[in-house]
Amino acid sequence: MYISELHDYSQDDSETCKKFLTEQRREAIKKEVSQIIDDEYDKLVEHCGSLITEHAATRATSYIEALLRGDKDAAKKLLGGNDSDRYRTGGSDGGQPWASMIHGELFETYQIRMRRMIVEAYPEIITDARIKDLESVVEGLQLQIKEQNQKIDSLQNGY
Repeated sequence: MYISELHDYSQDDSETCKKFLTEQRREAIKKEVSQIIDDEYDKLVEHCGSLITEHAATRATSYIEALLRGDKDAAKKLLGGNDSDRYRTGGSDGGQPWASMIHGELFETYQIRMRRMIVEAYPEIITDARIKDLESVVEGLQLQIKEQNQKIDSLQNGY
């Protein structure tokens, strides 16, 4: 509500303000505010690790609970479930299986390795996806062997 007599700002109070707002008072306020900021920052540093850990634990717990409730989207995010983790996409080798031998070791994508480890720990879980993984591995290795045999034949026959 506006009452003109109460909202009259025509009087010059600058001298009163100058007496109150001295440089000494300004420095004292800055010092106090700075001390408050320093105290809060120290608390943040002291508790930062536990706050981050607590937040991470809360998120992990929520995710695991979603998995246990049967949330298929959560399971797909963890385990994959589409062909892009079995077959390369794009480029000249698009559509080729990821599986190949590198320095005598079988290369597996993260999702394939994760599913393999779960199936080994809990054989009754995701066996269908694991079978598809293994079929992809076999196909990839067969293609690699076929290419190597063609190279061997061309070297032997001088093509």
